[in-house]
Amino acid sequence: MLLINKCIWSGAKKNLVLSLLFFALLFLSSGCKKNTGNPVDQNPTAQLVPATPTLSTPANNSAMVSIPPTLMWNASYRAESYYIEVFIDSGFSGSGFSKGGLTGTSMQISALNKSTKYYWHVRAINSNGTSPFSATWNFTTENSSTP
Repeated sequence: MLLINKCIWSGAKKNLVLSLLFFALLFLSSGCKKNTGNPVDQNPTAQLVPATPTLSTPANNSAMVSIPPTLMWNASYRAESYYIEVFIDSGFSGSGFSKGGLTGTSMQISALNKSTKYYWHVRAINSNGTSPFSATWNFTTENSSTP
């Protein structure tokens, strides 16, 4: 009876060791990387594209914004330049303004109409690609010139 128990115990230890070895190899072959669910983590090439910028000023839905306004956004990780669009249509078509190659994080826009609602967004660019556009914000210009 003792011999049978040793064989069972010996077989159980062997299975346990083999299972641990299998999972250790599986873990090591995965590169020990944590999968956060972020597409950038899953695609190494995407890690080289700049992060999406975030807008800062004027605040979203601002009213009575002085002309010319200075539009500002936060620096984007890995950005070499920025591209901005400012339009009167939220679909960014028709009458508006766009400019690329901006190396700073602000731009003063002088050719705007009074009492007009404008929509704007920014994207970051580097030699590896382009980020998605930031969230779209809007502001309304003042209705008369300030003295």
